[in-house]
Amino acid sequence: QQRRQEKGMVSGLACRAGLRGAGRPGARARRLGLGGGSRQPARRVGVRATESKSSDVSWVEVGVITGAHGLRGEVRVKPLTDSAEERFQAGTRSWVKRKASFFEADEDPEQMEIQFVRSVTTRGQLAYLLKLDQVSSREEAEEMKGTSLLVKTDEREKLDGDSEFYVQDLLGLRVRVKEGDAFTEVGRVVDLYDGTGAHDTLDIELCEAFATKVKPSWGERQQSKGKGKGKAKLCVLVPFAREIVPVVDTGKGFCEINPPEGLLEACVYKKK
Repeated sequence: QQRRQEKGMVSGLACRAGLRGAGRPGARARRLGLGGGSRQPARRVGVRATESKSSDVSWVEVGVITGAHGLRGEVRVKPLTDSAEERFQAGTRSWVKRKASFFEADEDPEQMEIQFVRSVTTRGQLAYLLKLDQVSSREEAEEMKGTSLLVKTDEREKLDGDSEFYVQDLLGLRVRVKEGDAFTEVGRVVDLYDGTGAHDTLDIELCEAFATKVKPSWGERQQSKGKGKGKAKLCVLVPFAREIVPVVDTGKGFCEINPPEGLLEACVYKKK
């Protein structure tokens, strides 16, 4: 099964997100795939790319500059997409959005030409060294730290029906489960993890009513603590497999889960 970002995939269901980083998904370019015994194509999730809007244009983050390299203005880029080799090519122009300080106005992305590129691996982490035409010294390269490399949302790769999704399109989805002839609200997707087993994993924050249903003692504990910003949340990890997540409707903003008996109770945890 394929996995990764803007082209990345999440096992089980296939999603493309634009981008995504390890640990926490942001809006990065990556696909996730759903696997399973079904004869239907495995679903995949693309790496999530951070999504932002500027001048009525939506952007997806495919890389971030993490520092300078050498003395001639090269920058080190952390890829946030599975299509890094396609996105970072010498002779092409890339959209660049500089990181603004707290006191500066947010600037629109600008285009810079990639004059040179090579990939390097440090401690098992892949990175790209880029020479941009408007960066000529190490000092200028160091000032680029935190800068995002972007692509327009409408330039993302086309998805394969209900088998592929972009990560950022999955985050925030309402989650429901069918009980009898009716649907019960479960919560919302707040994160996605890969590399956790045969399938990638949805991290679902449970609504209070369903949290109490999964863990009866939860409601009593929350009432005793009262309301507050520091109030813990109850979450559950659900494999992103087609058999367990049979319906994903990003247009209407929801997905349906069909968990085996005991799965939710076994995979529930508290998040502060």
